[in-house]
Amino acid sequence: MKYYLFIVLLGGWVLNLNAVERVKGTQIVIEPPTYLEPAKRFLGFTDEEYGTFIMITEVPSPINEVMESYTVNGLAIKGLNLLSVEDIKLGNVPAKLMKLHHTAYELEFTKWSLVFGDNTKSVIIVASFQTALSDELSNKLKETILTARWERDSKVDLFEGLPFKVDETKSLRFAKKISNALILTSDGSFPIADKDLPYSTVAASFSNTYEIDERSKFARDRFMKTQEFKNIEVLSQNQTKHQNLDVEVLLVKAVDVKSNKWKFIHFSMLFGENSYYIIESIAALKEKENIEKEFGLLLASFVEV
Repeated sequence: MKYYLFIVLLGGWVLNLNAVERVKGTQIVIEPPTYLEPAKRFLGFTDEEYGTFIMITEVPSPINEVMESYTVNGLAIKGLNLLSVEDIKLGNVPAKLMKLHHTAYELEFTKWSLVFGDNTKSVIIVASFQTALSDELSNKLKETILTARWERDSKVDLFEGLPFKVDETKSLRFAKKISNALILTSDGSFPIADKDLPYSTVAASFSNTYEIDERSKFARDRFMKTQEFKNIEVLSQNQTKHQNLDVEVLLVKAVDVKSNKWKFIHFSMLFGENSYYIIESIAALKEKENIEKEFGLLLASFVEV
């Protein structure tokens, strides 16, 4: 699993330890930016009017694996142009500070990206802003992310920072939180030891729902674009309501690309007023009759918070 993005550091700079706060849902402490608001759809801070944000992503991958994607070519594949890279330290933790550029929605964006970690997990802190706004904003964002410190031994509640809750089921146990997503596995362990056993991902989207016109088509297209499966056959697609959410439910059979085994997928998209959520539950196709109801129970337990 790979995740990526951007940052910088100044020599002789001193951190005011009295000013830092832990970012909700993470092991990162930082001087909270007064010019941004706490984000609702991801872990970090944002100014939604101008698309400025600071996003923190913690991933269960060694830093050497994560850094494999931070090459000029690797970033270019994602539409990112690497402007500079610097070796720095956040306290005693070595980090890479990168400055990147990309274009989205016909606008130019600059990103500062901090990447650091150890042999089991990594942290990516991205500060992004419209390039045309100002050098002053760029400097403020850079200075803010440079206050970040990693409290890697701190304990964080599994649901802290997530905009939803779900319940465990007979065959699905809470295993891991990755950014805005919650992973459930058959025995509560992660990485998933045996993908022949059922597992689920529940995730909040970073996008607004006002960008979506045809929800049924959007949900179907979203699943069909997956690179995890081939020989995809949608068995059914239905619309329902859950609490105050509109829900699209797809039942699918497909071949897992890595294992070449047939899978049954219960794929749901839940549309709220300002954002949407995805629940993707997967099991061996031969277990469809036994597990379909249980996957439905996971969906039924979903609560927006």
